Amino acid sequence: METSKPRKVQSPEKLEVLAEAKAVAEEWVTLMRLSHVLDKIDNPCMGKMREIIIAMVEDIKVES
Repeated sequence: METSKPRKVQSPEKLEVLAEAKAVAEEWVTLMRLSHVLDKIDNPCMGKMREIIIAMVEDIKVES
């Protein structure tokens, strides 16, 4: 778990939206995609996280 407390979702509609968002993320955000994105970035590191995220989003947009 990456939060200090379990999260409670009050409405079934919000829970459905979260489930759909998670499914989309799991479909498109993969270790292989990240590896390919990192290959294109000179010296990838935590200091370049903004650049990495932007490149990842762009790569997903292109493929989708």
